[in-house]
Amino acid sequence: MGSTLALALLLMSEVDMTWKAPPQCPDEATVQAQVAEFLRSSTVNADSVRARVTVQHGEAGWTADLELTVGELTEHRVLQDHSCDVVATASAFVVAVAIDPELLTSEPAPADPVPDAIDPVPEEQVPPVRPDPPPDPPSNIPEEPAPTPTPRRAIFGALRLGPALDVGASAGPAVGPHLTGSLLIGPWRIEVPMVALFGQRTSVGAGTVQTTLWAAGVRGCRELGRATLRVPLCVGAQGGRFRARARGYDEVGSAVAPWFAPTADVGLHWAFASRFALRGGAGAVLPVLRPRFEVDNVGLVHRAGPVAFRAELGIELRFP
Repeated sequence: MGSTLALALLLMSEVDMTWKAPPQCPDEATVQAQVAEFLRSSTVNADSVRARVTVQHGEAGWTADLELTVGELTEHRVLQDHSCDVVATASAFVVAVAIDPELLTSEPAPADPVPDAIDPVPEEQVPPVRPDPPPDPPSNIPEEPAPTPTPRRAIFGALRLGPALDVGASAGPAVGPHLTGSLLIGPWRIEVPMVALFGQRTSVGAGTVQTTLWAAGVRGCRELGRATLRVPLCVGAQGGRFRARARGYDEVGSAVAPWFAPTADVGLHWAFASRFALRGGAGAVLPVLRPRFEVDNVGLVHRAGPVAFRAELGIELRFP
């Protein structure tokens, strides 16, 4: 018992597992101990395996949503049973197989050896010798070992909504909503962000200028870190329309100019639930087209800066 507990504690320090289940289910320490018991005779290093398991109860019984990450490959499984103990044990076995696939083809331990010496039996107690009955014919033909499952590269979608801040492109700090759709392929992301930024009214001479920016684009991201907490590094580009409106001058009106800029940013992604995450990011926007707005008899009233600061924060929903 002591060696099993020591092995379980050692495994808990090596296997990155997040276990979320109601109080009536086994706790994370119990599941970790079951994984250790399955791997009792294994020598495989578990550093590259991460597991995130969320257990819920519904009309059909207990369901475990299991996300396994082996290296850069992610596999999603759903386990279901009327007993939470069975679901927990099955989850522990799936994690153990992800660490050491040889568990699917390993043979059971041999039976205890027959003692070398047998105490003699008095002659008067020796039963009469009778021929042994013929052995029963084999009822089962040995089956070939099941092939080791190969983790597939999981593909998911995501949708993120929240506020955005821009400093440097607009006349004064600009805020507005952003909506981002994402395609997740392992640690990679392809994102399509859309944003509307409404600048503050800024005084220029005898009048004021207010700007608005509508933009959409595409960017690619590489996420570093574990399944729960990751750091995305992104580069991309965006294009759109930049509008400026002047008031308080002899000529009051508005003008529209095209907008295009490469982007680069870094963020922090926290998956606080199986399908929900909080994501924030900040980076630089480098306008290639720098809109310039002038008013007659006044001159230049606004021009986008050569570098702008952009920050975003949002709640993300992953599907399916």
